[in-house]
Amino acid sequence: MHTRAELFWRFLKRRLNRSAEVDRKKKDSEGTESNEVSGKNDLDDPLIDEQRDFESEEQREEYTVKMKKQREERDRKLDLVLNRSGLNTRMQELLGNYVLMEQYYMSNSVQKAISMDTVEDGALTSSLLDDVFFIVRKCIRRSISSSSIDCICAMLNNGVTLLETEFFKCISAPIKSGYPSSGWTTEAYQTAQSAYTAVLQQSKVVTDTSINSIEKQRNSFLIGLNNMRSSVECICTLKLGLAEDFEKYLSQITPLESKKLENAVSQLDDFTKRLEQHANLGIVKLCDAAIRTKLKSRFLIDFWMWGKTGF
Repeated sequence: MHTRAELFWRFLKRRLNRSAEVDRKKKDSEGTESNEVSGKNDLDDPLIDEQRDFESEEQREEYTVKMKKQREERDRKLDLVLNRSGLNTRMQELLGNYVLMEQYYMSNSVQKAISMDTVEDGALTSSLLDDVFFIVRKCIRRSISSSSIDCICAMLNNGVTLLETEFFKCISAPIKSGYPSSGWTTEAYQTAQSAYTAVLQQSKVVTDTSINSIEKQRNSFLIGLNNMRSSVECICTLKLGLAEDFEKYLSQITPLESKKLENAVSQLDDFTKRLEQHANLGIVKLCDAAIRTKLKSRFLIDFWMWGKTGF
């Protein structure tokens, strides 16, 4: 729809410009005849024929500037008339309704993907990454078929906003909870205690629920950290795919429209930096809890043994 309307407007502009050129040539011919009779060269008239000889180069430049201003003013008025037309108003209404429907679909689909998030055995990331980025790219690519730059930018803004809110909240929650800092001595003590209790009750050794919860929290933290790092790669893949689609389907856009797309896509770069910062923060938490705690425990044991045995 938008493409056909653009073609119609281009056709209309060409016809109107052609009519203006015909009128200009008629006036030029009339002005030339009158100038031949009076012997006067009316250089102040902006409708002078471009092929006419001028007395100096300055006069030619003045004429060119006047013609350029006249054409810009005419194009501006024509664009204003077309933008206020009933066709353009109806198009904007349809595109607005489409953006709302697409946003509703994308939001509900992402929420469903979050609720169905699972981790397969041996997987380093959860199913959330593939589902969310597939939904976002599908919605943005569908908006490209409208050939409306404003519609595409609106869907890009909605997609980035959804990634920065719902998606980021989900993958950053395990990292905010932190990595359990219980050392190997605590685990050994809890295992021995549960084994002693099981022997007294003449039953099998049952793993303590606290140990299971700690292990579950560790796995959740590591999966969240991997999701954070893998999201950066998914965004790079999304940008490359969108760049190919823009080059393939939007080759006739103006420099101003191209600038709009660049500004909309640049939001993904800002989100990438945010993901990298939180991923680095998660790695610092992991090092503090998993490595430094064990090093500290090992140092205390060696120091105690050294104090007991002496030199």
